Parts: sequence; structure tokens; C-alpha cells
Amino acid sequence: MPIADTSVYLIRGVGPNQDEMPPVWPGPVEGDIRGRTDMDGWFVFKDVPPGIYYMAIWAPLDYVIVEKQEGSLNKPLSLKVQGDQMLDLGLMAIYWP
Repeated sequence: MPIADTSVYLIRGVGPNQDEMPPVWPGPVEGDIRGRTDMDGWFVFKDVPPGIYYMAIWAPLDYVIVEKQEGSLNKPLSLKVQGDQMLDLGLMAIYWP
């Protein structure tokens, strides 16, 4: 079911290549980009600076990291954003407590 009216964050990667998952406590002070889902669970980020990002969604009492399946493992989904680019992530499924 859609997750309505909750915060969604793009968290910039860290490390030498800025492609490592950072500690997860999203917020504007850290430079993270915040969005919010509408009543149907849709969200849009506009004017995102180029870079590698990870996505966190606010769940009751904690953040959930959006993952992708690689073989038999789930790994954090990384998004490489380039200038003047539109990414359609399609449907994303997460564990919701």
C-alpha cells in the first residue's frame, strides 16, 4: 500500500568517491534533501545537485533505507544524479513497520 504523507530524504554519499553509505540521520544541517510523499505515496525531488545519493524514508520511530536486491543480498540503493537529468525510480517497495 502507498506510504502517504511521510518524509523522504536524499542523503549524499561519503568517502573518497562520495559513493559510500553515510550514517543515517538525515536532515538539512547535513545537506540532505528532504521531500514528502503525497496522499498516494508519490514524491518528486527537483534541482538536485549532481552526486551520488542514498534514499531514506521516515518510518515510525526510525528511518528505512531504500534497498535494491543484488543476487541474494539487499544493498542500499545508490542514485547517481547528473545535471539536467530525470530519474524515474518507478515503484519502490520497503519494509514498513
